[in-house]
Amino acid sequence: MNHFFTLLLLFNVDLAHAKGTHELSKSEALYRSSLISEVGYELYFNLYKSETEFSGKSKIEFDLKSLPSKSRPLTIDFAKGKIVSLKVNETSVNKPKYDSYHITLPSKDLKRGKNTIEIAYDHAYSRNGSGLHRFKDPEDNQVYIFSDFEPYDANFMFPCFDQPDLKGTYQLQVEAPLSWQVISSLRETQIQENASFKTWTFPKTLPFSTYIFALHAGPYHVWEDKSFRIPLRLFARETLAKFVNSDDWFTWSRNGFDFFEKYFGFEYPFKKYDQIIVPEFGSGAMENVAAVTFSERFVKRYQPTQIDRESNANTLLHEMAHMWFGDIVTMTWWDDLWLNESFATFMAYTALVEATEFKDAWLDFYQDTKLWAYSVDITPTTHPISTQVANTSVAFSNFDGITYGKGASVLKLFSYYLGTEVFKKGVQDFIQANAFKNATFTDFIGSLSKAAKTPLGSWSNKWFETQGVNTFEIKYSCSDDRINKID
Repeated sequence: MNHFFTLLLLFNVDLAHAKGTHELSKSEALYRSSLISEVGYELYFNLYKSETEFSGKSKIEFDLKSLPSKSRPLTIDFAKGKIVSLKVNETSVNKPKYDSYHITLPSKDLKRGKNTIEIAYDHAYSRNGSGLHRFKDPEDNQVYIFSDFEPYDANFMFPCFDQPDLKGTYQLQVEAPLSWQVISSLRETQIQENASFKTWTFPKTLPFSTYIFALHAGPYHVWEDKSFRIPLRLFARETLAKFVNSDDWFTWSRNGFDFFEKYFGFEYPFKKYDQIIVPEFGSGAMENVAAVTFSERFVKRYQPTQIDRESNANTLLHEMAHMWFGDIVTMTWWDDLWLNESFATFMAYTALVEATEFKDAWLDFYQDTKLWAYSVDITPTTHPISTQVANTSVAFSNFDGITYGKGASVLKLFSYYLGTEVFKKGVQDFIQANAFKNATFTDFIGSLSKAAKTPLGSWSNKWFETQGVNTFEIKYSCSDDRINKID
């Protein structure tokens, strides 16, 4: 995710998950991941019947390693919806236990091995950018919908185990108005036209975390580049389309894929790459798998300057880097969100210099991003790059110049210290060893240590787990307008 315009007021509650609140604790996430594996979602959404809410069905399959304890039942995350029906292994639950944020599954209906949960529900469209957001264009009254989930908002759209280390596969069916495009993490396999709507069917995806699943829909203007080995598309609302320079977007995308596939030593696996410029987007951009969203601020209604263009290319490459470092390999918990963002920042500037026209991008990094980090690191509220995150309510509390700027600066130092080829070899080992799984900073340092053939834990701890800038103090005395003593 790009950090621009992300302003959050957060607090810390260290509970398993606070009853009746929209959060998930690290301890609860660890508990669920100790029980659950092999998660798969079959999702259905109706987007055409109402202007205020959508309806959906979630069929969730998972393996249960052992039954939950009586004192700690198994829950599914689902915020502020209305449950129409609930089935657990074909058994209807007449009065679901639901506190508006978590569905508690009856332990008596669960079993070891394969389980199936079926939930039909209704949910209001979002107007704050979290979950499934609906926007009506005041210029032409057209409606556009997009999803945005990080860190813990997929459950505003559909019931799920909404934590990064419970990766799942997704099959999707969407009913939408006749004139709409529907965009998700794979291209559709079928579009069936009915009298007043179309039914879009999408195949099963590779496994990835809930927060990077995507559903975007509306009468978007579409640009397409079929000349590249990876199908590329760009979307924007019709009233904005005349200001979009699709040539820039496609050029930087092709350059980025050529660079990243070689750097990571891992072929892009998600079959297509869509970029969607969406209205009322709260942050700069978001790395949804193969369906990346961008704020409309990246489209200038004037002739963009070279600084504007470099900023756009930087964000585009930042999100593309996440396809590998974030989407293919994902942090186990939000403790390592900083690494996700720091690495994408570091890789975006690297790609700008190596693969685009912006050869002086590191100078801009030093003048902008690194100075931002210094400005935060000298304040009383600074913090280490690597910190513990007790729950999802505080996942973004340290989303600042330390997370992006200082983290990226230290990664650049790491690359210099090890040598660029050794660092790259370590990154490649990390991606290849953990593809479609979850990993931690310890795993990352382990891959770098393996490539460097030397342990790096102590070195990294000094940089990543301490706060503040280096300082020194000089004590001196003067006589006859001269310094005569320095301590």
